[in-house]
Amino acid sequence: MRAERLAAAAFLLSAALVGPTPSQAAPEGDILERPLFVVIDAPQDGSAQPTAGLQAVIRAGGSSLTFAQDDFADGLLVNASRDATGVFPNATAPGDESLYESRVFEHPDNGSYLWTPPLDVVMSGGSGDVLPLVGVEVRFGDRTPARNWSAWVDIGLGGDFRPPPGETNYSLASPAAQYRVLFLDPTNASTPRVTFVGFWYHAPLGAVYARLGASSAWELIGNASGQFRYNATLAAGANLLQARAVDTAGHELIATAAVTFDREAPRVASAPADGAVIRVDQAAEIAFSEPVDAASAAAAIVVDSSFAVDRVWTADGTRLLLSAAAAPSQGEVTVTVGPGLTDRAGNRFNDTQTWTYTMGPATAAPATPVLLVALLVAGAVAAAVAVWHSGRLREQRRQYAREVAIRQEAPPAGAHGAAEEAPTEGRR
Repeated sequence: MRAERLAAAAFLLSAALVGPTPSQAAPEGDILERPLFVVIDAPQDGSAQPTAGLQAVIRAGGSSLTFAQDDFADGLLVNASRDATGVFPNATAPGDESLYESRVFEHPDNGSYLWTPPLDVVMSGGSGDVLPLVGVEVRFGDRTPARNWSAWVDIGLGGDFRPPPGETNYSLASPAAQYRVLFLDPTNASTPRVTFVGFWYHAPLGAVYARLGASSAWELIGNASGQFRYNATLAAGANLLQARAVDTAGHELIATAAVTFDREAPRVASAPADGAVIRVDQAAEIAFSEPVDAASAAAAIVVDSSFAVDRVWTADGTRLLLSAAAAPSQGEVTVTVGPGLTDRAGNRFNDTQTWTYTMGPATAAPATPVLLVALLVAGAVAAAVAVWHSGRLREQRRQYAREVAIRQEAPPAGAHGAAEEAPTEGRR
């Protein structure tokens, strides 16, 4: 609690060091945090049980914490006089110290509150010099105009609130409180003031309630921090359990838990037909009539295959998705749901159901090797060349045959076997 207050005070101090100025009013009554808590330890939210009798365990505690900031703007500077130069004189004896007496703080007039230590004080002078601090004192009173104050009690800088021996009018529950800060009069600070004071009070836990159903009446189960038991009777189906913590200032917190009264066993609502082919980009979806217990499903649902099959449950625990996108080839997958399966209330699946699916990528034709492709191309080219060459040979043979036929039609040869020559000129 102290660490939380000091963290908040450090944040506010960063603002206080640059303000507020003495002419500003200090804020009061800002709720920085509400460390009330109320928790339903059992049953857990979203649980189910096979019996109507509910035994809830509820924890509650904490308080609402309120912070008030103060500085010289709302208090009184006592026993501080200036000399002819306008500077505060040095104190020469303990009775000569000046002091800042704060305004009166008062709890709200409704509810029960307590003042909480420590009292966080930061002193500074107008010139930036830290004032020599002598002490911090606090006193408590009632709501009457006279306040019926207790004696001033030195609480030190740590804000340790301890009543002096024999003091009977000293209580952290008193509605009014006031503090004063004593310091030696400085010689070089023209506007000394208390820059920041954190004054805290809180409203402790006053009542803890529970009910079954958002429209039911609240049942008081405690009036202080602690752990409590709450017994109720569940209706068939879904029920809403609520717990409520209220502090003495009227602030409240509510916790809820959904719980189902379930006596029916789970059943398979739908599944792909036995023998179905599940494409590689699809999943076999087996749906159940209600959420099933994950631990029982891990043992009771058996998937048998020669390759890895992914099992994914939907968030509500009602559907199982089976896929085999990473399988090397297509093959059979056998799925068996056995009697060990239970729902979240513990009701057992009293059956055995089995399906066999064909899953995985379909077998593809083997890829043609590059060398084989090259050979096929070369063969095709060679065949084309051979056809062209064969045609050319046939044409050559036809040409040769024509030439032979022409020679056979030529004049007969002479007596010596040569063709008779034509007569030359001058020959008779």
